[in-house]
Amino acid sequence: MGFAVVRDERPDDVVLGVHGELDIATATVLRHEVQEALADTPRTIYLDLTGTTFLDSSGCRELLAAVRAGSAVGSAVELVVPAENRKVRWVVDFMRFDTLLPIRDGVPSA
Repeated sequence: MGFAVVRDERPDDVVLGVHGELDIATATVLRHEVQEALADTPRTIYLDLTGTTFLDSSGCRELLAAVRAGSAVGSAVELVVPAENRKVRWVVDFMRFDTLLPIRDGVPSA
């Protein structure tokens, strides 16, 4: 399976579903999608890592960059990483992302 970021726009929020491996080869794709989403200044961007199969340090850096970029325009950024996605959740927990932004088990209903 390749890498893809699927955008779901809601009235006030945007969900970016990240599918595949988020690593040095794909992190710039996520950066571009976050920048595109922030152009509309949503209230919240949910970075949904449910479909993410691998997360390395480059991917972690892009997640943190998304938080900074959101903050700069007044948009919140939240991660969605269900406990069942153990590999990615382990990295998120190990990096202590919960000290920087909310971590959810699922995308809130619209």
